[in-house]
Amino acid sequence: MTRIVIHFLIPLNLIISLLLVAGGVIQNLKPAEKVQLLEPIAVSADGGIIENAVIDTENGTVTVDGAVVPDAEIITEEFGCYRKSIEIW
Repeated sequence: MTRIVIHFLIPLNLIISLLLVAGGVIQNLKPAEKVQLLEPIAVSADGGIIENAVIDTENGTVTVDGAVVPDAEIITEEFGCYRKSIEIW
């Protein structure tokens, strides 16, 4: 029984732990931290970042070249380990 633990289970545990660390598995038990972005980002309904957008955070509106973008979402916060996947064009 001791040989199985020493020669098989401990090396297997080390290999699996290295694979998990290389894959980016969370390595602490703290909850995700919420941080403020330096400037807000405007995102369209399909998830793309809206370039050259004028963002009014007080009214919650996004305008591009003077026209209001109806389905735009304003993002002002980001979570530490998890965030919405946004495709940058």
